[in-house]
Amino acid sequence: MMSNAEASAESKSEFYTTMYAQVEEIKSNIRKVEEKLIEISDDLFCMFLRNMERSSPELLETAIDAASQFEIVRKICNEHHKVICENKW
Repeated sequence: MMSNAEASAESKSEFYTTMYAQVEEIKSNIRKVEEKLIEISDDLFCMFLRNMERSSPELLETAIDAASQFEIVRKICNEHHKVICENKW
């Protein structure tokens, strides 16, 4: 026969095991939702680009140029941030 302490420890262990499984399931569901949102976002962005290409090709070209310049600036900022963080330690 189990003592109260042993039963309590087993009960806690079962509780934490169940909670861990539920958290993992929630994380999996969140990843699925993220993937679906990215897919929807990509589809909407493609539709937007096709529409812009039809209605205003010059504006689309400007937007693409701006996006590539933004990407360059973002990479520079990321590298700068890495250097700053490395120098702090």
